[in-house]
Amino acid sequence: MRNIDKGTSYQEIIFDSFEEFYSYIQSFHKLGIYLKNYIFRGASKYEYTLLPRIIRENEFENHRILYPYNTFENDNKAKYSILCHLCIELYLLYKFYRIANREALLNFEVDDFKIRDKFKDIRQLVDDIKQDRILLWIPKKYYQIASLAQHYSIPTRLLDWTRDVNIAIYFALKHFINKTNSVTNDGYYVIWMLNTLFFQADYDHGLNIRIIDPSCLNNSNVRAQKGLFTLDEQVFSNNQLESKHESVSLEDKIMQIDIKQYKFDYKILYKLCIPYREIKKGLFFLYNNGYDNISIYPSLSEVANTIYDENMIINSMDNPEVLKSLFY
Repeated sequence: MRNIDKGTSYQEIIFDSFEEFYSYIQSFHKLGIYLKNYIFRGASKYEYTLLPRIIRENEFENHRILYPYNTFENDNKAKYSILCHLCIELYLLYKFYRIANREALLNFEVDDFKIRDKFKDIRQLVDDIKQDRILLWIPKKYYQIASLAQHYSIPTRLLDWTRDVNIAIYFALKHFINKTNSVTNDGYYVIWMLNTLFFQADYDHGLNIRIIDPSCLNNSNVRAQKGLFTLDEQVFSNNQLESKHESVSLEDKIMQIDIKQYKFDYKILYKLCIPYREIKKGLFFLYNNGYDNISIYPSLSEVANTIYDENMIINSMDNPEVLKSLFY
């Protein structure tokens, strides 16, 4: 195990094995640190950062072509402005709401989106939500629709997390189920751990990180995944909207915080890195603990996928009984 400190608030840990990683997680209890204060996020690659999809520069063009108006097309500066970003984000939420609501798939309403003509310039909505010449993004009144949209793959400013570390492991590894024999040993998958207590305390650190609990959505997938979201809430003044949109990851922002200044005893963020050569152990661990497609996506449509995936996992093991003994 190798520790890499990223300042006082953020730590990266490189593990040699899955067992070493899981023992580390369990050690939090022994140290009297409550895991319930942490939320978790799985990533299949070490290189992936805590940057929401909608503001990832390498994906921006794909999002921009979804915006049906040519408001920004003839101005290269405006094309990458904060205003352009907000219009695209708002339009995607609007379209998600309109289609889902048309099919009676929602149990709530968004007043701003109910009466809009589909050809009306969405910039008018941006004007509508300005308050006192300050734009708070995302406004609280959009939390519900943004949470649901994010959960169903619409790019937003939210990041998905879970209260269950095993579910984070599942999301980090699910892409490897059919590739266990072809994945290179060079690389790491990652489990992020974020201490929510720091952002619930009344510290003046300049970060507006909101923890959004989507339980009010009454969605079976969200419940099964023990899901919640973080929002790096942004405050824009009117004179900023024409400026270039800057994308900064959550870990880079947290790295700038000196927790000693706030007398906070624990790291805010951990990046836990497990080597690819341990993927089979992680998958077998999930299989033995009942973390599979049907438990994460409780639907009859996932029964067949669960059967196929279980077969893939078992057949990929060199010696399942030996692996089982590592955990039981």
